[in-house]
Amino acid sequence: MSRHVQHRRTVATITIKDQLASFYRRAIDEGRIAHEQRVASRRQVAEEWGVSIGTVTKVFHMLNAEGYVRSLDGHGTYAVGPEHRQRVA
Repeated sequence: MSRHVQHRRTVATITIKDQLASFYRRAIDEGRIAHEQRVASRRQVAEEWGVSIGTVTKVFHMLNAEGYVRSLDGHGTYAVGPEHRQRVA
């Protein structure tokens, strides 16, 4: 009597939030977004990526905590280059 074991294949999925964060990390690390350069507004990013402003806000908060960006209330979000980065959280 043979037993067949079925293995379920799992596919690693990367959330849009992770993709967006990864995009900004790489762009800043590679200098495509320069130190102190203002990044696109949350509304612009949401429209370009087809996501909610809430998703973009979460990503920007995460990047801020990691030291990749700094946000100035009412003035936008700015890139922090690798040589200037300090982890906030």
